[in-house]
Amino acid sequence: MSSRAGVLALVVSASTLVGCGPHDGAAAGEVCGFRCGPDGECASGFVCYPDRRCHREGSPLARGCTIDGGPDVAPSIIASVPDDRATEVPTNITLSLMFSEPVQGVSDSTFALRRRGVFDPIAATVRYDDAERTARLHPVEPLAENTSYIATIEPKVVDAGGNPIAGLSWEFTTVHDVAPPTGMIATPPNGATSVGVDAKILAAFSEPVTGITLSSLLVTGPNGPVAGTLGFITQTAMRFTPTALAPDTTYTVTLTSAISDFAGNPLAGAPVTSTFTTGPDTVPPRIETTIPWLGEPIPTSSIVEVHFSESMRGLSPDSVTLDRDGESVSATLTYQNGTKWIRLSPDVPLEPSTTYSFRIFPDLTDEAGNPASPGVLSWTITTQP
Repeated sequence: MSSRAGVLALVVSASTLVGCGPHDGAAAGEVCGFRCGPDGECASGFVCYPDRRCHREGSPLARGCTIDGGPDVAPSIIASVPDDRATEVPTNITLSLMFSEPVQGVSDSTFALRRRGVFDPIAATVRYDDAERTARLHPVEPLAENTSYIATIEPKVVDAGGNPIAGLSWEFTTVHDVAPPTGMIATPPNGATSVGVDAKILAAFSEPVTGITLSSLLVTGPNGPVAGTLGFITQTAMRFTPTALAPDTTYTVTLTSAISDFAGNPLAGAPVTSTFTTGPDTVPPRIETTIPWLGEPIPTSSIVEVHFSESMRGLSPDSVTLDRDGESVSATLTYQNGTKWIRLSPDVPLEPSTTYSFRIFPDLTDEAGNPASPGVLSWTITTQP
């Protein structure tokens, strides 16, 4: 390690990566060696033996060595990504450190990344792979472009013998990003037909982007913009879930120039457009919520409500029933089309501590005629004492 302007620089060379020293537990004339470097590197005067450790040339292999380098030799760094003082580092970089031996104590408090001049560390995920002797730090968000960062490893990182690594830090600068991101509509593919009315739209990008809203990822049909919700699947993939698509209808998906990468470069080729056409509606409606919850005892004065995923039709005393031991309970049925709730209100209070059966028959369907189930949907309701 060397020091420059208060920053410990990482020096990766064979003469400093590995070495050997006497070990009290070894037989006379033997040494306990460090692990060899990735390409078999050893310090001057030492050779990488088949045990993948560096021993003095011509000496017998060490015996009784349980810790790399002996009990008093601290672990060291043998490789880093990026290198110290590196420039043009990608903003989506994952930092990594390879140690000379297995270590303990690697966490987001002992391996951290900070923007130069800022005390608080960058939010990141830190993992350690014991088999590879490698720690990796992945920032949660892409780094700022053309910016200096300082990574640090704390002496709380130790080997199996408790020997701490020398605390160190190194610096790098991110790239000045002038390349615009590219984007495409991955699903449904452009020109697709017979697309399900429950389809979701997936947009994919060449790098993490920002500025995605219902105006910049726009789905339009014959009646204008389609309502729905947006959500990231990954940093480079966005999903739009329409509230409702009509059957046998053509829609256009548009990605606008309001979408950009984190360096501010707008989407290349914007607006990017794609079209698809839905097929007949064959998707059955779903029951989203019930009141009461299944299995929940209810007061004798309760009403029963069912919330569907789409508008329904065919509501009648024959399509939704409440009975006790096969005998129908007199009740009033109402349906709120805007909220998609069906409500059954018994005309008289129910009997206490009694079990009733609530049934929905296939006569109740969505607007396309799809029933919620090909058979009768049924569940039991029990009243409180």
